[in-house]
Amino acid sequence: MTDVLNWKDSYDNTASRIVLTSRELQIPGLRSFGWQRDVSASWPLPNHFHENLLELTFIAEGNYTFRIGGADYPLKGGELFIAYPNEIHSTNQLAMSVGEFYWLQLDPGCLDDFLFLSQKAAAFLQKQLLFGGRHVLSVNRKEIFGLLARAFSCAREGGEANRYLCASFLVMILNLVSRKPPDELPSFTPDIEAALHYIHSNIREELSLETIAVQTGLSLSQFKLKFRQQTGSPPRVYINRLKIELSKEMLLAGKTKTEIAMELGFSTSSYFTSVFRKYTACTPSEFLRKQSGETAAEHTEP
Repeated sequence: MTDVLNWKDSYDNTASRIVLTSRELQIPGLRSFGWQRDVSASWPLPNHFHENLLELTFIAEGNYTFRIGGADYPLKGGELFIAYPNEIHSTNQLAMSVGEFYWLQLDPGCLDDFLFLSQKAAAFLQKQLLFGGRHVLSVNRKEIFGLLARAFSCAREGGEANRYLCASFLVMILNLVSRKPPDELPSFTPDIEAALHYIHSNIREELSLETIAVQTGLSLSQFKLKFRQQTGSPPRVYINRLKIELSKEMLLAGKTKTEIAMELGFSTSSYFTSVFRKYTACTPSEFLRKQSGETAAEHTEP
């Protein structure tokens, strides 16, 4: 049986990852508040849980997949992933993709002064945080991520006034997302639907953003902005991710790196390898060795 970690965040402060713990935050009920920006794929998250803590992960941009109880939950920018207290979750051996996200770990067992609220207000909010048992919610990107950025800035600056202000922003965020109607998912406008259809229909070609923009009737800058707003990823990142997923199937079918590079519109096999590593945290050869090892393990299990 795979080991399951009782994961506890520790303080971190780098250019791409900042984690604030209860020691830095000093806000009752808030155990951790973090931000991360991935410019290339990083190692998958293993099976883990957070003891008696509710974890909320807000995807600002990019595409990530989490797993709980044998079910995969693909997420894109503008969506929220919810892991309930003691719930085992992971990325199901999938690399953490290119993107940006914030996360909160809350202690629902904190009954006194939760986020500096009165007991009555705290009890009401904690009841709302059951989210109807759902694991994925869509959020208002502009509204929620603007508030998250302001809350995180206050948390980083510290001090009594900033602690109260940070908690106020978080209370507003939690009330907004917890009251969102079920199954209220964003839809694509016709121009972005046309772009997505063109991309998927021509994914084996060397796709030009200018050509795709023509399909939408938008200028290049308008297309790039609108595509990112609705899909959660810049168009080039979206295209490359699709190509890499297709390349995995081709590798498993016995295609060489050179053949795949030619068939998927990469200029050289070395460039294909570079892009593959960026989105999977391994080379094509390492991917094949890993797949071969997992298949062999499955066949030897009793």
